[in-house]
Amino acid sequence: MTTFLLAVRIGLMTTVPPTSISAVVNKHARTRRYSVVMSVLVALFFLRVAGQLLVTDGGVSFLSPIEQWQSGLLPYPLLVVAQGAILVLLLVITSSTWRGRGVVTVRRPRLGRLLAWFSYAYGAAMIVRYGITIAIHPEWRWSGHTIPIAFHGVLATYLFLYSRVLIEQRGDPAVHAPSDRRRLGPEVPS
Repeated sequence: MTTFLLAVRIGLMTTVPPTSISAVVNKHARTRRYSVVMSVLVALFFLRVAGQLLVTDGGVSFLSPIEQWQSGLLPYPLLVVAQGAILVLLLVITSSTWRGRGVVTVRRPRLGRLLAWFSYAYGAAMIVRYGITIAIHPEWRWSGHTIPIAFHGVLATYLFLYSRVLIEQRGDPAVHAPSDRRRLGPEVPS
């Protein structure tokens, strides 16, 4: 009965048959846990962007110098715009995941698996990048010029968690993406 009341409270009774309520509630609890960690990662990325802006435009001297905040691959103005766009996208995904609804949280296992593999490659590339950086400049081991590498690791972790949200959603076919419905096949009478 408590599952039923919880489902009514979070608005699931209108879209999910009673037999699937516990599966959807469990899915919601899983995505809620992911969204907590995703929120922490977004906050870290925000602090990185804010710190970089404070050093560059605010003249803050207690943070690392600007040379340590960026690799120089992108010009600074383009980098800030790209970081702002990434931050907005992360906020949209995280808030939708937190609420458990929205177009970015619809079950898409194929996209989820693709994002998972991309996150592995992205994270591995940052580990290799760190290794090369340290081999060339051993004095940068734990400080200086590794800030971008660390935050690329934050983004790779975020992508992995988001891939899990897209893959792990279970429950009634009504909550699946339209492209998944045709793969589910006809209903088998019980």
